[in-house]
Amino acid sequence: MDEQLRSSPSSAHRWSRWIGAALFLVLWAGSSPVGVLAQGIVEGTVLDGKTDEPIPGAQVVVAGTSIGAATDVQGAFRITGVPAGEQTIRAQFVGYGSTTKTVVVEDGQTSSVDFTLRESAINLEEVVVTGAGGSTQKRKLGNTIATITSANLEVAPISTFSEMLQGREPGVVGLPSGGLTGEGARIRIRGTASLTQSNEPLVYIDGIRVNNGGGFGGLVDTGGGGVPSRLDDINPNSIKSVEVLKGAAAATLYGTEASNGVLQIFTKRGQQGDVRATFRSEITASQYPDTYPDQVGFTTTQDRANTVGEVLGRDVQPYQLISQNVARELTNTTGVGQTYSGTVSGGSDIIQFFVSGRYQTEDGPFETEFIRNPDYPSGTEPLSSDEVTRAQGSANLTITPSEEFQLLVSTGYTDTQQSSIQTNNNIYGTISLAQFSKPELIAPNNRSGTIAFATVNESLQQTVEQDVQHFFGTVNGSYAPSSSLGLEAKFGVDYTSASSIERRPFGWNIDGFSSDTPDGQKAFSAQENLYLTTDLRARHQVEFGGDFTSDFTVGAQGFTEENTIESGQGTSFPGPGFDVTDAAAEQALFEDISEIVNLGVFAQEQVGFRDYLFATVGARYDANSAFGDDFSGVFYPKASVSFIPTDSPLLDESDVLSSLRLRAAVGKSGLQPGAFDALTTFTSLSSGTGAGVVPDNLGNPDLEPEVSTEWEVGFDAGLFSDRLSVEATYWNRTVNDALVDRQFAPTGGFRSSQLVNIGQLKAQGVEVSLRGNAYQSENFALDVFANTAYLYQQVEDLGGAPPIKVGGSYPRYRNYLVEGFAPGAHFGVQLRETPAGSLPVDLNGDGAPDTEEELLGLLGGLTPETASLPSSLANVLIGSNPDSPTGQSSDFYLGKPTPDFQGAFGFDATVFGNWTVSTLFEYKAGNYYVNNLTDAFRQANASIGRNLPESARVERDYVTGGVDESGTPRNSGEVRLDALKEWLNEHLALAPFSGLNTIERADFLRFRELSLSYRLPSRFLEGTLLRRARITLAGRNLFLLTKYDGVDPELNAVGRGGGGNQLENNFLSGVEAFGFPIPRQYSFKLQLGF
Repeated sequence: MDEQLRSSPSSAHRWSRWIGAALFLVLWAGSSPVGVLAQGIVEGTVLDGKTDEPIPGAQVVVAGTSIGAATDVQGAFRITGVPAGEQTIRAQFVGYGSTTKTVVVEDGQTSSVDFTLRESAINLEEVVVTGAGGSTQKRKLGNTIATITSANLEVAPISTFSEMLQGREPGVVGLPSGGLTGEGARIRIRGTASLTQSNEPLVYIDGIRVNNGGGFGGLVDTGGGGVPSRLDDINPNSIKSVEVLKGAAAATLYGTEASNGVLQIFTKRGQQGDVRATFRSEITASQYPDTYPDQVGFTTTQDRANTVGEVLGRDVQPYQLISQNVARELTNTTGVGQTYSGTVSGGSDIIQFFVSGRYQTEDGPFETEFIRNPDYPSGTEPLSSDEVTRAQGSANLTITPSEEFQLLVSTGYTDTQQSSIQTNNNIYGTISLAQFSKPELIAPNNRSGTIAFATVNESLQQTVEQDVQHFFGTVNGSYAPSSSLGLEAKFGVDYTSASSIERRPFGWNIDGFSSDTPDGQKAFSAQENLYLTTDLRARHQVEFGGDFTSDFTVGAQGFTEENTIESGQGTSFPGPGFDVTDAAAEQALFEDISEIVNLGVFAQEQVGFRDYLFATVGARYDANSAFGDDFSGVFYPKASVSFIPTDSPLLDESDVLSSLRLRAAVGKSGLQPGAFDALTTFTSLSSGTGAGVVPDNLGNPDLEPEVSTEWEVGFDAGLFSDRLSVEATYWNRTVNDALVDRQFAPTGGFRSSQLVNIGQLKAQGVEVSLRGNAYQSENFALDVFANTAYLYQQVEDLGGAPPIKVGGSYPRYRNYLVEGFAPGAHFGVQLRETPAGSLPVDLNGDGAPDTEEELLGLLGGLTPETASLPSSLANVLIGSNPDSPTGQSSDFYLGKPTPDFQGAFGFDATVFGNWTVSTLFEYKAGNYYVNNLTDAFRQANASIGRNLPESARVERDYVTGGVDESGTPRNSGEVRLDALKEWLNEHLALAPFSGLNTIERADFLRFRELSLSYRLPSRFLEGTLLRRARITLAGRNLFLLTKYDGVDPELNAVGRGGGGNQLENNFLSGVEAFGFPIPRQYSFKLQLGF
């Protein structure tokens, strides 16, 4: 029994004074007197200028104040408490140009004003939520904040949050990793910001921190693929918008955990007006593309050929190439899915509500049928499946009892049940065994021709299941004692309970082939994750000096993260039906408990001049329980400037340049170590003679957070009356005091590596986004968009630590962390350069490369019994690199797993106001290389490989020297020499030649999304309960253009949280290893509004 129970010292009592100080400031600021002014009401509607349809969720505000309202589903708004007199009212919505109108408000009276908004390629008036927590116009910010709105994705083929992010913004990358049902994507913003800690961004929902993890946890594992993301627990129908803070300059006020960027998710709220409802029904079908090459082989004896022929039902002769495709048999089916969702919203001027529910079920395109219908006993059925079911609900309640006070309560709950299979780089993975299959080994009890481990049919007896309950809730109270002062208090909780089980039942080796745990095995994992958020802040906005404005925010935040995991495994059950761990002959238990507390205070001041020049300075001071004892806190400053020349007197009006914003920002944010990395810890050890304690973590009391400093400059330009927008940003980041895992002398008994602040990473990039209205008439409109992001990143310094190899001693993973190269760069073997007319082999044993003339004589004298392809360092000559940065002289730099450029492009076309066609293409290109480990095994491994069509032919030709029409070996030296050349230059791979003929260019273009939508004209709905109706046909991942030879360039050996450790989760990238390709998906969607 291996049990760990650890706790972390809390620093809350030392930092509670910061919370008290913030509260004092809030109370002091709120004590200013408030006058009573004459007030009236403004109401009206906001319509789409293209379709005359209402725009729900549009913001309508009184210019120069924080007074405003959002439109309801009918596009109607009502603003109360508007100061009497002449007022300028502004209407705006994301993706539309803002419009202002002047209205005279009389005391106690209602004034009406209607707006028509037209789509705009740029909107500097857009209101976003910054790291200070307050809403502000985008024009006032010097840093980049990208917004993804659900309104623009109504017809897109999107079923999860992971899919919502893909291709939408430059610099924001979704890495899907594989195509199994329920598999979540890893997310990266501007590359890699840490060598040892998570590189996933922080995620907030309505201002509270939520679980951004993934995987199955504990001892439960699929082999790296099919792993879920907790972000996909979020109901996509409840999301109003997602704001992306792309780096330290934008995320400074989030402090010690924000160097990877921040995703802020805002859920939909109810609007004042009649109760409205929506219903959505969607049916999906999914298919895997036919990308698995055949498994090909040959027999060498007539007896073996006869056995294979009997099972296959056809004539087979020795040395005849036999083809089959077991992988295709497992994936040549259609997956089906259904989604039903609905919303109800409405309310009065005091209470508004929004309720959403969603039920989704999907059975993926993995075929859960036995291969070739073996004659098993009655009741023996495949147990593996790839299915996911999600029941999701959310509710928001807004209470405004007075003009000064508002209370927002939001909740969400998801119950997810997922079944997956053993997969990826896993010798017992179903798709792995299918691709290992060798037709020459087919037998009645091995119908796929597996050479080792288990048959494909046996692998279908393995199951992996997970049941998750995920809840989040927040209570947000805001009080505005005056038009210039706002106070806010926010409290939230995010709780996840996940139960995972990996099982092999008793007697799972139904073919009698596998000898691994034939009496069964079961692993379980029970995880609980709790995040508590407290946020207090005060905001003061005022005009002074006639030309200046001040927007000052001060606040305090506290976060508590508690993680508990209990996991166990039982092996060898006494019989069927006893597959519980305490009935097993061998048992193991694991337990881990941790708590992290983070407290911080922050302040920000933004000064504006005549509404075209804005300067912002801010800072946050953080303390975290994971810091070492000798570390008290860390200070994160920021500064930015935004200048709008087109609103200033310095730039004349132009027919070409309609709007322009110049911006610059600099800031710092951090990333703290794990809960116990600073501490000296011990772990328990159990044995038959009693329990004991052994050293675990050495500890480092000087441990500090790594600090990311980032600066950026850019511009946003609107051209031709804002019909075309161009946004461009250059950013530069340096991570100092990077945490590096370093091995210290084990003489004290501490053999584990220890984190030390000794590293440095550097990165820079360019992000460009184009969007425009290419054509617009009464019956046709065409909007186009494109974005691209250039990324350069490098490990600058490891502080004297040796190069770090991802995957440890496993030789086939070739990713390294080495100074002077991109994180996770590929290194591997190259063949020795030889003179013309010779090959890098030494078959005659003279120590020199053999000439082709020498080889013809040697190869011509071989027979099928003596011919064997050279595959050792004794007869294959490899190059030597004296400057190898990995410390291995055989290693050469072979490329990097992150492309120089990645982005997307597409268009949205509207025909006759009712038909809409939308597309999205996504690409990666430039120095982008993938370690095609799938083909490396299949083309080179003598036992479980050499079954690709070309590698099987090469081996047959080398063994036989070619065959005649009857299949008789020719023993031709020329044929063997040609086969040897092809073997060396195209097929030889794996240790001791790891990286050779394996790492290849993987640039690709994928047709990510296509949708065709029809909205019924409103005249057809008159006299019915329906307010709107839309039908949509859509496709996702419809085709892939690439020269990459593998199954899919987006596959990866590990998915989100699927790695064995954080190093693999971060940098085991660009490695294809026996996964499932990204499936094509087709959907029919019906949307109704009541």
